[in-house]
Amino acid sequence: MGNESQAISGIFLDSNENGLDQLGFRTSSPLDYQAGDTISFSGSILTDVNIDQLDLGNFLTNTSNFLTDSLELNINPLSANLTDGGSSLGFNFDPLASDSIVVNWEVDDSSRDTPVDHLFERSFFYRLNNDTEETSIKTLDLTPGSPLGERILEDVVWQADDFSIEMTWTLDGEEIGNPRSQFVESISIINDSNTTLTDFNFFIYTDLDVGSDFTDDSTEVTILEEFVQSDDVYQVTVVQSALEANDTLYRVDEFPSVIDDLTNNSITDFNNTPTAPFQRNNSDETLGWQFVFDSIGVGESRQITFTTQLAPSPMEPPVDPPSTPEPKTTMALVLLGLSYVGLSKRTSNSKK
Repeated sequence: MGNESQAISGIFLDSNENGLDQLGFRTSSPLDYQAGDTISFSGSILTDVNIDQLDLGNFLTNTSNFLTDSLELNINPLSANLTDGGSSLGFNFDPLASDSIVVNWEVDDSSRDTPVDHLFERSFFYRLNNDTEETSIKTLDLTPGSPLGERILEDVVWQADDFSIEMTWTLDGEEIGNPRSQFVESISIINDSNTTLTDFNFFIYTDLDVGSDFTDDSTEVTILEEFVQSDDVYQVTVVQSALEANDTLYRVDEFPSVIDDLTNNSITDFNNTPTAPFQRNNSDETLGWQFVFDSIGVGESRQITFTTQLAPSPMEPPVDPPSTPEPKTTMALVLLGLSYVGLSKRTSNSKK
């Protein structure tokens, strides 16, 4: 190539077949590389990249490896992870991935070889007056939050024309090996318009897999505010609080009924089914909460708090039945609704 130089006409970032970040440069005309030629560039790069992690170091280009010590990238964080003690909470804010925002909740247990993931999905949807369907908040413009240490992620904002949804997550874990954990989602719905918002509906969808296995989960709702899911080792309780809501409704149903109804391009309303108290055993039950706000005045906000707690199950593990069968004790799993806020619809919902 000698001393030939050209302006760079395009820069792209992609992954290669080994899953490594690949940075490519494109010039307006092809360059000829001779034996012993080297390549370099000068200037600065400012771009948003849609990747989970970017390790500054060696990148693979179309021609050779080069060091990027002076490469300046403005990363739009589409994922995050909180940690505290033996607990971690994972997020996916990528609107092109799925509707799910909280994607894992791993808690260390000294009796297990690896941390246990108790959460398959938590998603958030909204519906305004005159809307004909629920919409994932991931369709809105995202302002990434600010981490406060390793256990708090605050001020994650999804912005619409007339309103915004602001969320903060706080994770409280125990020491490594202790299978207790809690995370709190604090959600604010803010009217940014110059008129009153009417009939604002907010939905929180939760799919727990207690102990990383939904096949042996038992699910119980005893009162409106309490949902419990458990197996013979762990119990999860979800508690919700929305004092300013004009109505709070739930629906518990086997996967994927609830999430399908929230993403089927038509209006869905919950109606407290099944009627509490009830209990179901050995099924993959999911939970939907609907918070109805009749009106939100100009500049006003409404608050939801969603708390999810993990503790050892109070139930005894199953034992071999005696020669004369006796009624089996059923295990309960608890979920209580507190608050959280929840782009594109999923074309399909599947679980492996």
